[in-house]
Amino acid sequence: MLKITATSNAGDAAKRLRAFRSQIPFAKAVAATRTAFDVRTGLQNEIRQVFDRPTPYTVSSLRVVPATKAAPTAEVLFKDYVGHPEFKHYLEPEVYGGERPVKAFERRLQRARVLPQGWLALPGKGAKLDSYGNMSRGQITQILAVLQALPTAGAGQGFQGAQTARSKKRNKTIGDFFSSTPNAPAKAPNGGRLPYGVWQRKGRKGGTIINVLFFVPRARYRRRLKFWETAQEITRKKFPSNYLAAIAQANATAR
Repeated sequence: MLKITATSNAGDAAKRLRAFRSQIPFAKAVAATRTAFDVRTGLQNEIRQVFDRPTPYTVSSLRVVPATKAAPTAEVLFKDYVGHPEFKHYLEPEVYGGERPVKAFERRLQRARVLPQGWLALPGKGAKLDSYGNMSRGQITQILAVLQALPTAGAGQGFQGAQTARSKKRNKTIGDFFSSTPNAPAKAPNGGRLPYGVWQRKGRKGGTIINVLFFVPRARYRRRLKFWETAQEITRKKFPSNYLAAIAQANATAR
């Protein structure tokens, strides 16, 4: 017959067990946080695949809120708020579907009564694009200034009025920006009406004109970014191993 008698070692084992149990909340928080960072990495890869040449700003638009022992749930969130009544981030329409938020330069064009309310401004043939396919900030600033849509543009001055003699000489190639809107349509060279948007006149009067921005009514976006599906799949794959690693870490540090 095998007899097992409790010894002083049993007390040590019980002490170790209590210490280990006290580490479990820490292990859960560590595992949840590590999994959240795995999810963020997976979503960043998804963004690179879904969008054409996303900017570093877009790729890094997600942040992780770490879990704690008191609140063992980590979160993966979009970083900033853009003031849209329905969406808090410009990528959310890609997650849920719906209308994209109005951009800052579009709001300025609306306040200047150039862009109609409820419309969007999209790059035209004459738009200068950066390496990510987005419109050049410098050209946007020029357009806003010429159309008196900048806070610093005085009445009747616009970009040209704000220039110095040296900058005027340097920027002769900028040309003249003008708009065609439902309230103030511009005439085309053939006598018809120019499509709504912002146009640039190259050269002197009578020169060529080219579309820089065109205005369109706001449209609804379809879901493209598989945010939840990606997050759930990565959590399913990564959390068990992250939890086991955190348990081992907790066991090694238990006293």
